[in-house]
Amino acid sequence: EGKMNIGFLGAGNMGGAYIKALNKEVLFYEPNKERVEELEASTKGKSVDTLKELIDKSDIIVLGIKPQILDIVLEELKNYDLTGKIIVTMVVGVKIAHYIKYLGNIKLVRTMPNTPAQVGEGVTGVSFNDLNQIEKINVMEILESCGLVLEKKKKKLDIITAISGSGPAYVFLLINALADGGVRLGLSKTEAIKVASQTFLGAAKM
Repeated sequence: EGKMNIGFLGAGNMGGAYIKALNKEVLFYEPNKERVEELEASTKGKSVDTLKELIDKSDIIVLGIKPQILDIVLEELKNYDLTGKIIVTMVVGVKIAHYIKYLGNIKLVRTMPNTPAQVGEGVTGVSFNDLNQIEKINVMEILESCGLVLEKKKKKLDIITAISGSGPAYVFLLINALADGGVRLGLSKTEAIKVASQTFLGAAKM
């Protein structure tokens, strides 16, 4: 009881990562045919042919789309009855008010996963608009499949993104710097990257 059907609108890198990590039957709508074949072969996700079918069959609709097509998608979504549906958006940097402008006062979840969510080690800030406790639990289950999730008021979401969104780039820089030192001392580049990466992984786990 309380289980809700999940549909992904867009199954690119981020959407696809959640479909894989959830490891259960979910629906997805994705125009890229090669991507559809790849996900259907490697996950329990099932592709649907139309946006209407996705909306009809899903209680939770996850927007895994690029920011530049968001308004086109919202224009399309406002043609459908979204009563009782939960929209989970992974589009970074767009305020809840923007969605309300198109769709009215819907049940909306604003999330900000960082790129390591693609390997199940993400940090995701989340804020909820108008959801009850059971609905929140269902959404948290999706998000937690790819790492750490922190519920924050809207104002603090941007702080999490500032650290977790940009942070991996600094870590890559440091790993590379350590590896370069190893290469200068005689390790191969491959060995040096492995040693430096594992050092960071081990330190983080401590």
